[in-house]
Amino acid sequence: MTEPTFERRVHTWIEAGPSELPDDALGFIRAAIETVPQDRPPIRILRHVFPLVSLRAAAALVLFLVAGAAISFRFTGPDVANPRSPGDLLYAFPSAATVIERSGEAAGGTEVVTIGTLPTGRGFMLAGSCTGGAGVIARIYVPQGIQAGPSGGGASPPVRTGLATLPVSCDGATHHLGVATAEYPAGLQTDVELTISPGVRWRFAVGEFRGTATRPSFPTIRPADGWFALLAATPRLVVGELSLQVEVPEEGGTVAVLIQCAGEPSTASIDGGPPNAIACADPAGVARFEQAVTRPLLDVRITTAGATWVSVGGEVKGTVSTTRPTAPPLPDGLADVRFAESDGISLAFGRLGSNEQTLVHAPGAIVGVAGGDVVGVGLPDEGGGTRLELWSLVNATSVRTLARLAAGNNLGLSWVDATHGSLYYMVYNADFTAEWHRARLDGSGDRIILSTPSGALVAEGRLAIDDGVFVIDWCAATEGPCVRLIHDAASDTSRELALIDDRTCAMLGVVDGSVVALSGPTCAQGDDIRLTRQPLDGGPRRVLVEGTANGMVVEGLDASRLLSWRASEGAVTFASVALTGGTSRDLLTAGSPDMPGPGVASLRIPVGDWVLLAGRLADTFQSGFAPRPVPLLLNVITGDTIPLENLPHTSP
Repeated sequence: MTEPTFERRVHTWIEAGPSELPDDALGFIRAAIETVPQDRPPIRILRHVFPLVSLRAAAALVLFLVAGAAISFRFTGPDVANPRSPGDLLYAFPSAATVIERSGEAAGGTEVVTIGTLPTGRGFMLAGSCTGGAGVIARIYVPQGIQAGPSGGGASPPVRTGLATLPVSCDGATHHLGVATAEYPAGLQTDVELTISPGVRWRFAVGEFRGTATRPSFPTIRPADGWFALLAATPRLVVGELSLQVEVPEEGGTVAVLIQCAGEPSTASIDGGPPNAIACADPAGVARFEQAVTRPLLDVRITTAGATWVSVGGEVKGTVSTTRPTAPPLPDGLADVRFAESDGISLAFGRLGSNEQTLVHAPGAIVGVAGGDVVGVGLPDEGGGTRLELWSLVNATSVRTLARLAAGNNLGLSWVDATHGSLYYMVYNADFTAEWHRARLDGSGDRIILSTPSGALVAEGRLAIDDGVFVIDWCAATEGPCVRLIHDAASDTSRELALIDDRTCAMLGVVDGSVVALSGPTCAQGDDIRLTRQPLDGGPRRVLVEGTANGMVVEGLDASRLLSWRASEGAVTFASVALTGGTSRDLLTAGSPDMPGPGVASLRIPVGDWVLLAGRLADTFQSGFAPRPVPLLLNVITGDTIPLENLPHTSP
């Protein structure tokens, strides 16, 4: 598996609200909005088989909204019998049950009022109106308990961050804002707060769409014959309108947009065409819209008068080119090294010495670090949970299910210990605790080896190169001693010790009774960060590389070494140093502004002294829409390289 070297490009746009506001309202609203960040923060909690060919386009890439992307909303009153009176703030939304209704008047200066709290896991409509002053700003905050910003040691204290903002001009009209809290763990609350200018008479109400409180189970959409999957987005609760764009290459082609939905009746408009009605009554139903590509961007809009769960997929029908060149001669054992990688839609299985892969349709797959001929793969389970399976690298098939995670809990990285027949994996729980598990590869004996309290700062775990121990470093707070757990794989026993020196900011490898890590006093930005080696049982850290850099321990024929790398203006410089210390030796500088330097694959290569430098290895449409350098095998002792043009890359 390779580290991600690019992020998906996401295109969104915001529909304009009222085109004019009173002159005195503009300054008030602008000043109020600027006091609250609007970007959604990260949450700390991540069989159709066909042979590989270079999937080149006459194709299109469907770009979808992920958490944190903007969603545009547009509302109109539904043409239905309405039990509310026309003066009701929620008159246009008959399926929204009123849960908050407040009114008042700001007689003196600017007032800040919390009118109520909303639970997570739901969809709401906020409605407000005011007269007699400059305006009102309604804010809904990220649920209490969610940590915004980095989750590692040294993170700044959580900041109260805006989830959604509704500016209301005092024109007597009703203004609406749809808000979905479905992606946040259940059991939390989020405030609804008003900032009211002087002299304003105001009314606000919040309606809850209770019929969509439970996420439905959408069946997986498998590609039609002759089509290739482009997109399998995580279901989202949409309140109002979801806007997407389809980006297509110059070659053109045909795109199919696939929509599954459950909730309020909705409409879908493709590329500015007329709205197509979708009943959204059956989660198993699929609305398919095929569109010939006539321009670079294809617009897709899904609109609902209330709240609807929506899952969007995409397929492309295009041409297929010839396979890549055969692999060059490789040192003994390297050609048979296997890998598995997910592009979010497909699982790709291949070998370093082959120009073919097997692709398995597996939306939302999370691939761990392989050991021997198997790897752990997390897959979405029914009801929003996650299923952790053991997969064969040779057969590209699931062997068995090892564990199931409840909805709201999130799977972290997994490691296969082939020597002792075990798999280690991490779980971020909905209550902000974290767990490390050890499960047997035969499906038995899943148990917790470490559980951290809510809000703890977890660094990470790492399996030793020789599979002897699994090591976890974590901290309970931003200051004070951290804890190291050492789990002995052979005896299946654990011991803990306090780390009284620098913190482990990122673990780079466990080898020869020591931990190699990126470490510093607090791990905060601007801290004195260094690449170090420390005895497994604690003690002084030996500095191997000064300054902040990435790194990875590479197993050696005679002795393992630390490979470090730093990026600058698109180029990456790789260097190696002995774990006993000494002078770091530059090995290779690769990349340019036009072709970014390669990443380092987290691939366990049993043949000593070699590491794989590459971009995304999955040869799929999704992975192919970003520049990828030719993968290189790099020898960390000699600096020799072997180009692997048989693996996916971008042609010059």
